[in-house]
Amino acid sequence: MRELEKLRRPVGIVAVSVLGLGGFALAHVAFASSADMATRGVATADRTVPSAAKAATRARTPVWTWNAKTATVDPDSAAKVAAFQSYAVAAGTYFEAAVAWVDAPPDTPAYAVPITGQAVKQIVAPIPLGTRPGNTFDQSLLVRGSDGTDYDFGLAKYDPVSMKIVSTDGAAITAPGAASETGVGGANAARFPLGAGPITPADVLSGVIDHPLVISMPNVGSSAPVYPAGHVTPGPGNGLPFGAWLRLDPTVDVPSLGLPPLETMIAVAMQRYGMFVRDIGTTLCIIATDQVNQGGNAVDWPAVGVQLPLETPAGVPYAANLSPLFPWDKLQVLLPPPRPGRGPS
Repeated sequence: MRELEKLRRPVGIVAVSVLGLGGFALAHVAFASSADMATRGVATADRTVPSAAKAATRARTPVWTWNAKTATVDPDSAAKVAAFQSYAVAAGTYFEAAVAWVDAPPDTPAYAVPITGQAVKQIVAPIPLGTRPGNTFDQSLLVRGSDGTDYDFGLAKYDPVSMKIVSTDGAAITAPGAASETGVGGANAARFPLGAGPITPADVLSGVIDHPLVISMPNVGSSAPVYPAGHVTPGPGNGLPFGAWLRLDPTVDVPSLGLPPLETMIAVAMQRYGMFVRDIGTTLCIIATDQVNQGGNAVDWPAVGVQLPLETPAGVPYAANLSPLFPWDKLQVLLPPPRPGRGPS
């Protein structure tokens, strides 16, 4: 669960519709929800969402495939992890459906969305009618254009009459393959692409999470954000900064821990790819997709065996407690991953 603090909204945004940047392949994995939604859009009295209603997507961003197993451990890792237990893990640990998403068909008309929290006052994006933001306080939304360009929104507001996004506090355009949101705006505190990191129902269905994870947590530090975080305002606390990279110690024998299946997948992904600090929250949350624009969280997540029965302490719906058996004490803080063409940061 993320806070609404203005501190996490960078100033300004490029308010243009980006064309001609080239696309990249998306992997759509269907899974069982309502059978009559398999080949057509989901329609209700006030929403019409494109086909592939039961698919799950994430950014196929080439640089978001760093190998955590071979990364360099921060010399101060032990002390940083010990502190992390007290200010993050002790606050409560959750799996949370947070980032809503939609793939815009090629013929989707673009329209301007006013931006209320940044210097540039609008973003133009091809948003299908009926597209809604996520259910968390951040009201996040990723719109994937047919050319592969991502349009990221934070604190987006949906109007059921016009069936449009009528305003957003923060927004950014992310070019295909970018490690962070492009331009000077932002839809999340670290300015990661919204599609990079969230766990999807397709990940769970496949049995493998093959990408890094992203988290929100309390006490994000006031030290300078580190790559892959963009140029953002630091946090207000004394913990890990935005962009910090952690992994689960690769020597941990995950199958022997007796974790639930989802948490076993999460632990293995933490060993292979790690997790990055993306946002501020009152609890430690592993971020997943919000399926509001597909079959719905009450259908799509249970269809792959994941129950989200809880609200977080702050009242965010579609969440689940993580097991007390999860080996948070076996985390390691890593030095930042290499930038493309530049080596370690």
